[in-house]
Amino acid sequence: MEREDKDLREKLSETLKKRGYSQERAARSMGVSGGALSAWLAGKYSGDNEKLNEAVLGYLKLETERQQKRKKGIAFVKTAVSEEIFRVARTCHTDLELGVVCGPSGIGKTCAVKEYASRNRDVILIEGDPGYTAKDVFAEIMKKLGEYPASINTMKNMTISRLKDSGRLIIVDEAENLPLRAIDLLRRVHDKAEIGILFVGLNRLYEGLISRRTAFSYVLSRIGVVSRLNPLTVDDLKKIINKALPNSEELAKTFYEISRGNARTASKLIFRSQILAVDNEVPITADIIRECGRELFI
Repeated sequence: MEREDKDLREKLSETLKKRGYSQERAARSMGVSGGALSAWLAGKYSGDNEKLNEAVLGYLKLETERQQKRKKGIAFVKTAVSEEIFRVARTCHTDLELGVVCGPSGIGKTCAVKEYASRNRDVILIEGDPGYTAKDVFAEIMKKLGEYPASINTMKNMTISRLKDSGRLIIVDEAENLPLRAIDLLRRVHDKAEIGILFVGLNRLYEGLISRRTAFSYVLSRIGVVSRLNPLTVDDLKKIINKALPNSEELAKTFYEISRGNARTASKLIFRSQILAVDNEVPITADIIRECGRELFI
């Protein structure tokens, strides 16, 4: 039994090292304390070793299954949507404009702004959250600037001071989640620091700005570029499919039909179809795609 326990400890240690996981992360996954797991790995745990052994075995089994079904992210693919977002972002970036881009969920907006930010290291990319206050938004900006959060007014002034005449661009993804005060304060940053700011979000972002024209009058009068995105086309989705599944052009129509042109849904379909095909040792077919589509909320 002692040898088996030692082998289990070694297996867990090897797994954590290979995955690059900390003991604390593994402990959280198992529902035990970090101290308990650390003592167990050292062979000095005074608690219920049998129970902890079972937790470790369950964790290792789950990690093995996860690695076998490891989801491969689809690399960035240039589509009509990403090209339009790049165009508007570049306009805001070079002309120091305040811009708005909005469109349906799942068409690749987030992927596009992340790619733009990765290609332009002076871009500050933050993401709106339904629970955010104006202070939370500026705290995110402060972190990107390497500063520590303070009062909302202090953070606003520090942001202006750090970005003044820098020519940088702030992109706010999921901007429909921003409270009115955050949008107005970012407008002040745009005015005072003379930098570009791009709000990206769902169609309700645009509708919210227009429907509250009086409250957002200061913002609307400063917006220099607006773009309302269309859903992905069949050709766009073909590019995505071919990137993930080379030489699968004939399947693109089926993927498009089931995903209804939604890139996020299509990526889930690709992933599920790959798993089902591998499990059954067959190539991906239209029937497999349709079978996987029945499991998705479409």
